[in-house]
Amino acid sequence: MNASEEQARALDLQPQRLRVAGPNPDLQAAFAAMRQQHADALLVLEEPVLGVHAKEVSELAAKDRLPTLFAPS
Repeated sequence: MNASEEQARALDLQPQRLRVAGPNPDLQAAFAAMRQQHADALLVLEEPVLGVHAKEVSELAAKDRLPTLFAPS
């Protein structure tokens, strides 16, 4: 468990880690998994692939009405 997961648990939150990778990540599948797991919010950690796809991540999050926070780069 990393520090951010420990902090989330201290706040009685249940973090769920989803990884996307590659030049064409399957963001649709990642958001489907979040819907299935009933995610209440999304924290996008610093990853080069997500920076390139930040607009698509934002649009998918808005469509699902999922509050989203992008970590500063």
